[in-house]
Amino acid sequence: MKVIVIDDERSMHMIMERMLKKINSITLVGCFYDTWSAYTYLSDHDVDIIFVDISMPKESGLEFAKRLRDEGRETKIIFVTSHKEYALPAFDVYALDYMLKPVNQERLQQTIERAVADMELQKNKVRQAAQEHKLIYNCLGTMELRTPQNELIKWRTSKSAELFAYLIMQKGKRVSRARIIEDMFDHMPLKNAETYLNTTVYQLRKLLSNHGFSQVIYSGNQHYSLDYSQIHVDAFRFEDQCNRMDFSNERQVNQAVEHEKSYRGHLFGEYVYRWAQNEVERLFLVSITFSHKLCEALLNRAEMDKAISILKKLVDSYELEDRTMMLYLEALALKQDEVGLKRQYKTFIEIMREDVGVSVSTKVTDYYYQLIEKLN
Repeated sequence: MKVIVIDDERSMHMIMERMLKKINSITLVGCFYDTWSAYTYLSDHDVDIIFVDISMPKESGLEFAKRLRDEGRETKIIFVTSHKEYALPAFDVYALDYMLKPVNQERLQQTIERAVADMELQKNKVRQAAQEHKLIYNCLGTMELRTPQNELIKWRTSKSAELFAYLIMQKGKRVSRARIIEDMFDHMPLKNAETYLNTTVYQLRKLLSNHGFSQVIYSGNQHYSLDYSQIHVDAFRFEDQCNRMDFSNERQVNQAVEHEKSYRGHLFGEYVYRWAQNEVERLFLVSITFSHKLCEALLNRAEMDKAISILKKLVDSYELEDRTMMLYLEALALKQDEVGLKRQYKTFIEIMREDVGVSVSTKVTDYYYQLIEKLN
């Protein structure tokens, strides 16, 4: 694996170079004193892992990581810093790990092994899709279709993308032309809607056929269906794994931490479809329930920081159920962080009052004071 190091201290370059040389699977291809020179290098070179300090001149490591993520880059990012207060923001940019200086060899080795395992898992998914000759459809937080070789397929029109999403959600069931028109084209006169549907079906068929999938859409007797057995759908895989996970199994809890990251946002991301609203909300509730169970398991294992990073994501997305807030407060109490506990409770009050327009429930308030009492 190719690795770069970004740190404004020359001594850190030397330390990381010496430590990384002891790991056989790693090739250090560059050390940089600022993120901008590293970004220039990345425009012409592929790397697998980026080790970056957070406190950097001009652009922080967090800002740099966010820039990469906004561009859609999935390079593994590992923060190496002297400041532990940045741990939670680090996971907002899907960092693989967060290591405090001074870094020791054993900790570095564990992080590299985790990166190798994560990359191998992704390769296996693509390899499996290629072997099974299946399309890859990612619709959590986005709406992209890829070939079995993981190449992005560009939608011909927004309506062909919507029709594909619509048929995917039927999970192979036949749906009538009349219902599709009612759900997708109800703003048009019937004759125009029928013509538009015919055109959209043709465009979608041609798009799929150009990539070797001419038999995905079935039509007959005024019905359409989509053979989703030829497609890997991330939303279906996510829900299936949520239902299968056993939180009493330590190994599966570790797997669940990684699985939780695969929920990258609401179904279809920024694309809002009236016909999909119930499914969007249902899948979001599945993710919340899964996150709550995972956080409970993590708190039982005294892994408070991991639980907090998950709960913070929920709070940042305005998921403010009582259970979310109570788990967040419990995690801070288990860390013996009374200052943080009081600050977070105050934050909840402000968010609920100013942004949601209601008060924190009596249930949450009572639990907060119970936690405070136990700490004193």
